[in-house]
Amino acid sequence: MPDAILYYEKYEQDGSVLEIMRFLIPFNIGIFLMFSMINSQVLFKLLEEKFNFANFLSLTM
Repeated sequence: MPDAILYYEKYEQDGSVLEIMRFLIPFNIGIFLMFSMINSQVLFKLLEEKFNFANFLSLTM
């Protein structure tokens, strides 16, 4: 366990951990936005086709 802490501190001082975090955070936000856009498009598609919204809610529960 202390080895892991020393390893992390070494990389934290090196700055590579921050570089990895700077890369990963926008990537995760992008994935989240992509999934929410897909979900809202599916929902609008069902509403456009005059799908009964109550039936849709009962199917999702």
